[in-house]
Amino acid sequence: MLRAISNCMFGIAFVLIAGAMGLLVAGLGVTGEALAVNSVSIGDNFFAPQSIAISAGSAVEWRNDGTRPHTSTSDSAIWDSDLLRNGQTFSQAFNSAGTFTYNCAFHPEMAGTVVVEASAPVEPTPAPTQPPAAATQATPGPAQQGSNQPSVAQVPSGANVALPNGGGPPLPRSEMFQGALVLVAIGSAFAVGGLALLIVAVRTGPRATGCG
Repeated sequence: MLRAISNCMFGIAFVLIAGAMGLLVAGLGVTGEALAVNSVSIGDNFFAPQSIAISAGSAVEWRNDGTRPHTSTSDSAIWDSDLLRNGQTFSQAFNSAGTFTYNCAFHPEMAGTVVVEASAPVEPTPAPTQPPAAATQATPGPAQQGSNQPSVAQVPSGANVALPNGGGPPLPRSEMFQGALVLVAIGSAFAVGGLALLIVAVRTGPRATGCG
């Protein structure tokens, strides 16, 4: 009985550790986020660079490299990172063009700017022209207002990247590594438990008797 339970625990440990190896391989294969990310370092009393230019559809990641807590807080209340301690990061996606200023809520003298440039427009595919005869027979309809205006979807730039992290970017590499470590820890616990039961089963099993 103990041997059967031990073998079961060894099997579970193997599955968990194999899953951890899979996460590690997947994490090593992650080359970046779904959005292009531009980094800004937060120091004590400054942002570096103070002004950064990005393309629409990109994101900015702030990292606190200072010794004191700071924030990245939009002057127009578009985003707020909340408190960031040393080593912590915050990402913000920008989907529409414009100039966005921000500061540190704890140190208002710390100010920065994000300049979002519009992406290059995609040239529309020209519609096929009708033959002259068909064009003369067609009855002109009422002109549609705004038919010559490009269709532009105004997307608010208030969504966080890591967020992710329904339909967002894939899991960051760090989260994959953390998940792998958890699986390894659980798998190791099952392996140790299985080994302990196996030792008990061997010690308590029937012993061979010697010849008299």
